[in-house]
Amino acid sequence: MGELWKEELANTLDSVGKAHEARENMRVWYRQAAEEGHPLARLRLAQMENPDLMDKPSAEPARTLLNDCLAKAAAGDFITLKGISEYVTPEQWEQLTATLRKKAQGGNARSQADLAYLMLFSYRSEESGYPEALAWARLSAGQGDPCGMYVLGRALIYEFGLEKRMAEGDSWMFRGALKGHVDAADMWSSNNENLQPYSAMMHGLAARGHIPSLLFLANQAAYPQNTGETAALDNGSTSACQQVKLTLNGGDANTPPWLRKPEQKGKEEDTPADAGTVPPWMTPSGRERQAPAPKTINPEAVKFWEQAVELGSLTGLDELANYYETVAGNVQEPAERQQLLASAMTAATALVKKEDVRGFKRLARYYGQGIGVQPNRELHKDYVLKAAETRDPEALVEKARLLIKGEDLEPDPKLALDILTDLEENQTHAVPGMHFLLGYLHEEGLGTPQDMALAYQFYIKGRNRTTPSA
Repeated sequence: MGELWKEELANTLDSVGKAHEARENMRVWYRQAAEEGHPLARLRLAQMENPDLMDKPSAEPARTLLNDCLAKAAAGDFITLKGISEYVTPEQWEQLTATLRKKAQGGNARSQADLAYLMLFSYRSEESGYPEALAWARLSAGQGDPCGMYVLGRALIYEFGLEKRMAEGDSWMFRGALKGHVDAADMWSSNNENLQPYSAMMHGLAARGHIPSLLFLANQAAYPQNTGETAALDNGSTSACQQVKLTLNGGDANTPPWLRKPEQKGKEEDTPADAGTVPPWMTPSGRERQAPAPKTINPEAVKFWEQAVELGSLTGLDELANYYETVAGNVQEPAERQQLLASAMTAATALVKKEDVRGFKRLARYYGQGIGVQPNRELHKDYVLKAAETRDPEALVEKARLLIKGEDLEPDPKLALDILTDLEENQTHAVPGMHFLLGYLHEEGLGTPQDMALAYQFYIKGRNRTTPSA
């Protein structure tokens, strides 16, 4: 689980909140595994405390931690072998993979899949080895191993060593998913959102505690789509994937594990049994529907979000707070609206307790605008500054605005200019208000000599990004 969250962190692009969530979940799972004696978890925890730890692998404590991992990998632990691939010498790597290669040569399908994975996706992968890796993946997949199907499908989809073969890769990914490979199911479903088995895949993955699926189902239940269009499908023919009829809790032996719900005590959940429907956010002709603003709370959506939160998802808390706030904005009854905003405040406060920047930003906005609470400029400022400490771009812009206006802070236009200039130079995406404030500072000559031409350029940039004030 820690390694999965580590991969999630690597794929997090520009969301400070999601990066924080991934990092904290990594810490939780690594700590639990370390207590159970897993050497890779101990190494990862040490790296989180000291990111430069492995710059000198021969020095303590790196040496001891790595040696423990080497012993675990030599005993055949694939997760550890994959995790330390960037820290071992070529000679050590050959020794560690020799046993795996011998098993693969002996016809072991899982070893063939693992060897192919390491040759394609690990730190030690080299383009010259792609053809051999694909051969191992095909041998494994040909024997019906779901891991081999996943590795082969992923390689074909992402063009490893050959021309992109999306259709063939998609087919192998689907077959791996049907055999119960959760990563294959996740990747296939994300690539094929408008195909029939998608709904059942999401419910099946959610039933296994898959957080992205829980969040997806929560959003679909919370923001129902306009189902007015009943046009026929664009193409009357169906693919092999679409012809497969999947059911949850199917008694058929072919029902994949991720569609079999774990046994539960008490009342069973009502779960759609038929996957053969067009996803609710798509029209039958394949166009995306527009979601009307929700006016009431859907308990099913809240249930999915709460399940994700119980599994450690801070994104679930943030989305739940946003849902309560959105519905409150469409409610006329003052008492009901206040109750919904109080729920939003509770979820936001829970985020703050986890030191999550999304909670800081949300409470800053609530106290700044008087959403569900009395306006409080001091608390607004405090939460803005806490959010800005995380280097969140939106929070930095708001901090700069406070510095320019001198609202509960000593006016410091020079510091505001430095913050905004650094942000403008290093941000790949424009932050709302950033260019307007830069234009204002140069127009008024605050913290910098007056420069009307430069101010105009910043205003133009802001206007092009639909900032009304610019």
